[in-house]
Amino acid sequence: MTIIKTFTYRIYPTKKQIHIMNRWLKECRWLYNHFLEKYIDTFETYGLVFKAQENAISDAKKERPTLTNVCDSVLQDVVKRVNQSFKDFVRRADEAKEEKPEFPRLRGKNEYNSLTFPKSKFRFINSKKLHIVKIGNIKINLHRPFEGNIKTCTIKRSYTDKWYVSFTCKCEPIPLPKIDTRIIDMTYESPIDVIGAC
Repeated sequence: MTIIKTFTYRIYPTKKQIHIMNRWLKECRWLYNHFLEKYIDTFETYGLVFKAQENAISDAKKERPTLTNVCDSVLQDVVKRVNQSFKDFVRRADEAKEEKPEFPRLRGKNEYNSLTFPKSKFRFINSKKLHIVKIGNIKINLHRPFEGNIKTCTIKRSYTDKWYVSFTCKCEPIPLPKIDTRIIDMTYESPIDVIGAC
């Protein structure tokens, strides 16, 4: 059995890279809201769950050509996020006994703050630089080693406009050391019992 661990580090993108990533975040927020509105409309009209497919991105690009500037893998992750968001809503609705839960919220300005890349879209240049497709080499502070096999990396913009990267890693569990399992008799004798025995 494997376990998933996340390791987070500070990154220092250039002004040009920040501009690219902020633009991508804006496009991803639009796509997320675009698919979520389709979910809500389909559910309210037909009582059915709309299923956003990754190939639906090509149709969205016709409506919003600026999506073509964003890495396709990042857009595919947006699809996964909105699918999971509505899946969680349906589960809550099925479990609700009285009031139906509210639909997932549309993301407002600055409410979509992360970009996720699969392993094939990034690599380490050295211990101080991380290369990400279409963004370039970003300075990274690897202040501690990570464990296991990296599966994805997620770049996140904080509310203070600082940038971080989190690596999701698949790790083998570390077995606990073997211990002596002898049972020690810890029966308590009160002072009164001891005096009476004398």
